[in-house]
Amino acid sequence: MDDRELGQNKKASGKVKPLWPWIVILMLTLIAIYAYQQALVAMEDLARTGSDFAQLFKWLVSLVVNE
Repeated sequence: MDDRELGQNKKASGKVKPLWPWIVILMLTLIAIYAYQQALVAMEDLARTGSDFAQLFKWLVSLVVNE
């Protein structure tokens, strides 16, 4: 083998890029989307719970005032 053949073999073997970085990026993206969705659900539940507590407080105050 001469130097030219060795250089071609190095170039040929270097063309195949690893797949694992793209899989890691895909997994991180999917995890971020899932976390964002769960955060939105939690915020909606918290807002609903807050309004429920406000309604309960108003109801309890009305019971105390009317007695």
